[in-house]
Amino acid sequence: QQQQQQQHDDTCEYDIAFAFNAGVWGYDSWTESLRRAVERYPKMPVVVTAYSMKECEMDEDCVREAFEEEEIRFVWEAEENKHHGEKVGGEENGRENSAWMCFVSNSGEVGFRK
Repeated sequence: QQQQQQQHDDTCEYDIAFAFNAGVWGYDSWTESLRRAVERYPKMPVVVTAYSMKECEMDEDCVREAFEEEEIRFVWEAEENKHHGEKVGGEENGRENSAWMCFVSNSGEVGFRK
């Protein structure tokens, strides 16, 4: 079963990855996960959402610290998401997916635009 999963992972390409209300700023383990995703699937944009602009800006700061400037580029930086959810949570009691950002590896040119 593990070998089948590995074969699937080696041949599968993903269109996009989402980390909903991830709190990248609060969990060191996100750094390794994001790095692995970008290295393994260099054409795949990564969207990170947050409960508030403040949290999203902190997430963005963590992403910038985790990667060298030449490793990734931001498709869009932290900004309000007008398609946010209604459920409240997070440090500032914001709405689910209230803010978001998107980045992609510089090594895998992608035509993705917001």
